[in-house]
Amino acid sequence: MNMERAPRAKTMQEEILELEKFIIEIAIPTFESLQAKYEEAGFSTKIRSFETSASLIVTMNGSNVFIYRIQWRRFPTTMLPYADIQYKMRNSLRFLTYEQMIRKGKPDYSLNDISQEELRNHVEDNFEKRVHV
Repeated sequence: MNMERAPRAKTMQEEILELEKFIIEIAIPTFESLQAKYEEAGFSTKIRSFETSASLIVTMNGSNVFIYRIQWRRFPTTMLPYADIQYKMRNSLRFLTYEQMIRKGKPDYSLNDISQEELRNHVEDNFEKRVHV
């Protein structure tokens, strides 16, 4: 009788180590490359990172206009990053916040499948759609 074993579920510690690696190897370098681009365009930027989250904060004239924060969502078999995006509405003092998965569709991929290029495209797409100066 040939029975295949189900893959072993990751421990919480293993998942946190994977998230930390994603922040260090994917998120921070991506944010650093965008930081240079946005500063060339006249914005000020800051990058904040913690063990399992990172933020790119874009300001104009001392006021936040766009914040892209990577956080985590737990699914039955894995944890995946999602974007918590905040932006200032045009000609308003209001700041809107929404959440968006980095990939559309089913969460049937792993954290290791997300590349710097994919994350960069996601940040740039949201910035271009939401920031009006």
